[in-house]
Amino acid sequence: MKKLMISILTIVCIFSTSLLSQSLQEVPEAAKLYNAGRADKKLGQIRPAIEKFEAAMKLSDDYRIFYQLGVSYKSLNETEKAIEYLNKCIEAKADFFAPYNSLGSIYYISQNYKKALDAYRNYEKYAPVKYKDKAKEQLTKTLHALGVQAKSDGKFQDAVKLFEEAVSLNDYEPSFYALSEIYNDLQQFEKAIEAADKAINSRQKGSSIPKGAPYFYKGMAFKGLNNIDKARENLEIAKKDRNKDLRRNAEIELDKLR
Repeated sequence: MKKLMISILTIVCIFSTSLLSQSLQEVPEAAKLYNAGRADKKLGQIRPAIEKFEAAMKLSDDYRIFYQLGVSYKSLNETEKAIEYLNKCIEAKADFFAPYNSLGSIYYISQNYKKALDAYRNYEKYAPVKYKDKAKEQLTKTLHALGVQAKSDGKFQDAVKLFEEAVSLNDYEPSFYALSEIYNDLQQFEKAIEAADKAINSRQKGSSIPKGAPYFYKGMAFKGLNNIDKARENLEIAKKDRNKDLRRNAEIELDKLR
C-alpha cells in the first residue's frame, strides 16, 4: 500500500512538472490568455493584462509570460514585482536579452549602478546585432555614472578606469570631460589635453556641459606643462562661456598668468 501511494504521488509530481514546463505553443489556452494580455497592454490596460498573464502562468511557465509580467509591473512602478518576474524570465531562458535591459533600467533609475552594469553587460552579450548599439549606449552611461561615484568618493584611479571603459564603447562627451579634469588633478597633463580635445570634438547638441569647460581644463593642462601661450589661448575661450562660475575661474587663472 505504501509503495502504491509513493507511485501515485510520483506520477502526480511528474504530471504537474510536465504541465508547468510546457511552452505557450503546447498549451493553447495559455497562449490565448497571453495574447489577450498583450493586447490589453498595448491599449494601456495594464492591470487587466497582468490578470491574464497571471492566469496564463498557471498553465505554463513559458519565459515570455514572466517577461510580460515583469515589464507590466515595471510600467506601474512596482519594481519589486518587476524584478521578481524579470529574474524568473532569466531563470527560464538565460540567453533572452530583453529582461536584462529592463532590469538595467530599473537599477539605473534607482542609482544601483553596479547591478545596472551587470544587467547591461548581459543585455549587450545576448542582444541581436540590431540592438548592440543601444546596449553599448546603456553600458556607457552606466560606466560613467559609476565613474562619477568613484570620483566623488576620492577613488580617482577607479574613476579613470570606468571613464576610460565608457569612452572605449562610445565617444561620450561627459566621460572625456571628466577625464580631462581628473588627469589634471593627477598631473597627467598630456592625457588631460587629449581628453579635453575629445570632449570638444564629441560634443552633442543640447549638452549640459558648458561649452568652454573642456577649454578650461585644456588651459590648465598647458599651464602644468609651462606652455603659457597655449594656456592663455584656451582660458580666454573658457572666459567667454555663458556659465558665470566658469568665466570667473578662467579669469582668476588668467590673472595668475599675467
